[in-house]
Amino acid sequence: AIYEGTFRTPDYFIYDPFDGNSLQGWHLGADQRYHSLERNERGWLWCETLGYWLGTWEGTIDRETAIWARFYDPEGNLIPLPEEAAQEQAAAAQEQAAAAQEQAAAAQEQAAAAQEQLNATQQALEAERQRSQRLAARLREMGIEL
Repeated sequence: AIYEGTFRTPDYFIYDPFDGNSLQGWHLGADQRYHSLERNERGWLWCETLGYWLGTWEGTIDRETAIWARFYDPEGNLIPLPEEAAQEQAAAAQEQAAAAQEQAAAAQEQAAAAQEQLNATQQALEAERQRSQRLAARLREMGIEL
């Protein structure tokens, strides 16, 4: 009655974590009265104010494994808790760093291959220059000037 009449809380939910089937909810209607929410096929309740589903989830939070009340987006994806989101961001950053490291290693390999090719080309040019000088010297010995 306090939430309905005094606080006028738009959506009101109760859940007993020791009874995984206890999730109940109400929405404050235009008549300023609470109306019981119907569960969907998953047993979740729609929170109109937030635009999320409220359902149960079995897992570990703060090293305690239980059946928790958790929010899900309209497509049914679990909304991460702040620490879960931080872990996901850290994992994504680590993956990006690993990918950047792989790209840097690949670029370094390409640079090394290009340097090897440049060295080989320079050696070939030097060999050709020396061959050209020998040929020119031979032609001069024969009395032929270019």
